[in-house]
Amino acid sequence: AYIGSSADDTLYAFDLKSGNVCWSYTTGGPIRFAPQIVAERCYLASDDGYVYCLNALTGEPIWQFHAAREQRQI
Repeated sequence: AYIGSSADDTLYAFDLKSGNVCWSYTTGGPIRFAPQIVAERCYLASDDGYVYCLNALTGEPIWQFHAAREQRQI
């Protein structure tokens, strides 16, 4: 299971059998929407203005894209 947190800006990957955290990845802003898992890749958006692609099994970053028009955070 993959759960994004708006409290600590972190995406968590959980093992459903044990309930343990397999890995986590912290972004520069809250994660308000559910991540999408496709072919062992995890896609997520953060309020830091970036879209991220992570390895869904390890949490290692594959790429990130600055999707916001400007570097402005409120």
